Amino acid sequence: MRPGRTMAALGALGVLAVCGACATGPDAATAGAGASGASASAPRPRSTPPPLPDPVVGPVTPVTSYAGMTLPLDAYQPDPAEQRILRKGFQALAGSCLKGLGLELTVATDPENAPTAPPAADKPRHERRYGLLDPVEAAATGYVGNRSPGRPRPSGSAAGGAGAVSQELREAALAGTRATVNGRPVPKGGCAAEAERRLSDGAPSPRDPDMLAKAQARAAYWAERHPAVVKAFASWSGCMARHGYRFDNPWQPNDNPAMRDPAKKAQYVELAVADVGCKQETNLAGVWLAVETAYQKGIVTADRAELDKVRAQNGIQLAHARKAAPGNRSSLKKS
Repeated sequence: MRPGRTMAALGALGVLAVCGACATGPDAATAGAGASGASASAPRPRSTPPPLPDPVVGPVTPVTSYAGMTLPLDAYQPDPAEQRILRKGFQALAGSCLKGLGLELTVATDPENAPTAPPAADKPRHERRYGLLDPVEAAATGYVGNRSPGRPRPSGSAAGGAGAVSQELREAALAGTRATVNGRPVPKGGCAAEAERRLSDGAPSPRDPDMLAKAQARAAYWAERHPAVVKAFASWSGCMARHGYRFDNPWQPNDNPAMRDPAKKAQYVELAVADVGCKQETNLAGVWLAVETAYQKGIVTADRAELDKVRAQNGIQLAHARKAAPGNRSSLKKS
């Protein structure tokens, strides 16, 4: 990520939780896959991406779980533990900037900020990439678990009073919407941009700062349209029809907001169980993964030099983040 993208990506992951105006930009649409606790369905571009060469699809193996699932482009994206390091480093740098303006960065309700809180268990990186796969989860929660956790709210943000004024100043300082705060000049772009610049200091820049997100979305888009996946969708749809449900593809039940409403969980548990059973019967996830893997391998082969810049960039940002927040438990993990 180049300066200007780190904040958007971390915001999309729900990691800053303080400045809604800051988490904008192209990354917000595609970043977030793999964050601990977040839904990581395959990224979907807003428009039709350029076509990819026909992939050489490898062997298709049964896939009934997201545990251990990997894709070639994973090597160029921080994993969930590294995302926490980046979050802590970003918060430390943004907090330092705010302190210089007489403000505080407060994320008191984020459980990972509690000094005595145990590390959160990471969900698989690609959890929910192809929708529900776990029959136990389907039977227990239906599609409700598809909801990404809401962003923790900073303290001092209650409506009215000094807390609301303080929060307004914090957000203005983070987003750079004021030239001065408390009579002190705000860095260009705000404290969020300043933290991004410091995280990315000395990092190489690929020709397209959004290339990784675009590559992931491009591979996912064409994988869904590959004949093998289209055939697997049709098999899944036929299986669902035998259970009394009419869907053309697995995203239709997965993306329906009504089916993710906790108040209607019981109503859709039976549907979710059928969904998972049909995925297993048709090995939909196995076919899908094999095809998406093939597309991503092709992208890596074609753009390895640029992707290596992305990986080097990640390493530099992680080093800066560890230095900025040396007390971060996650910093013990080597990248």
